Amino acid sequence: MKIFFLLRQLGHGGAERQAIELIKGFHRLGHEVGVITFYDHGLMDGELRDAGVRLISIGKRGRWDLPGFLFRLACVLRKEKPDFFHGYLPIPNILSSLYKPFMPNARILWGVRASRLDFQHYDWLTWIAYKIETLMSGLADLIIANSHAGRDFAVSKGFPEERIKVIPNGIDTEKFKPDREAGRNFKLEIGVPEKIKVVGVVGRLDPMKGHEVFLRAAAHLVKSKDNLRFVCVGNGPENTKKELAKLTAELGLTDKLVWIEAIDDMNAVYNSFDVLCSPSLFGEGFPNVVGEAMSCGVPCVVTDVGDSNSIVGESGVVVPPNDQVGLSSGLKEMLMKIEDESNNFSRRVRQRIIDHFDNSRLIDATSSLLSGF
Repeated sequence: MKIFFLLRQLGHGGAERQAIELIKGFHRLGHEVGVITFYDHGLMDGELRDAGVRLISIGKRGRWDLPGFLFRLACVLRKEKPDFFHGYLPIPNILSSLYKPFMPNARILWGVRASRLDFQHYDWLTWIAYKIETLMSGLADLIIANSHAGRDFAVSKGFPEERIKVIPNGIDTEKFKPDREAGRNFKLEIGVPEKIKVVGVVGRLDPMKGHEVFLRAAAHLVKSKDNLRFVCVGNGPENTKKELAKLTAELGLTDKLVWIEAIDDMNAVYNSFDVLCSPSLFGEGFPNVVGEAMSCGVPCVVTDVGDSNSIVGESGVVVPPNDQVGLSSGLKEMLMKIEDESNNFSRRVRQRIIDHFDNSRLIDATSSLLSGF
């Protein structure tokens, strides 16, 4: 099979991470795989090049380069003629269907990643893109959702139910694995004493991720458990950073919390955590950070958003979204649990990901689905 993927750029985001795992997996299976990106110099370009995957950048030069960008993309597709053309996220999904005339024999695949989006938190362009995606969803031959929650949300908005299949995200359990020494070293790098418990949050600074609720829950938690530090990992707009920094100070958490931007060695980051918290308010389908942390043996406290509940199972604690008191109680419960169960509990947490969400399952399920077309 000749399979081409279309993405805006290869960054550190969860959707891009899953695309990369799938692309490398298809390449290992012997399929001819290519990746088309809107922009040059994505943060993860090197990983695919090292794996021997073809990368083609359309070289979009800003907002006003649209005619040239569309023409260059058409030229690439007319030349390559893939058997499958796989969009990832709304704009690539829309474009993949628009370009069907240039590759009449290709099957058009869409990737749906989100659930229960709350558009009041985003600009009108995001809302318009989703509306167009919904209207055009009938042009896709197959729509792959990474969560049952994402499928249900898409169907409720008008996506064709008969064309949607659910394939959960896959986690690289060889990359994300227990490494306590790396975790200890990372704690020292960020100035956290080894014996201090760490509760971590990983995610871009976006309204859906629930950072404000997490900060308020943390302020509530330290009243009863003082030997804690909180680590927030992620990038975002400068105004959001300033707002969260201001709230951190108002809550008296400045000396208790470390902010860092996303880094390459996330395995070390996860291993520095005693508990990972996923405080999302809405929008999640399959939160990768939960699966990656669990693969490192780190238990999770998650809000009941997307498929988080089914990912953690009995090894995690699930609380309602947008409930700072409930989140604080959930974190306290998990911290007490790990003190009681320690290493055996950590092994069970990791084993759940190996058994249900190893990335080999993602690759095999997707390959099998496409082979059946």
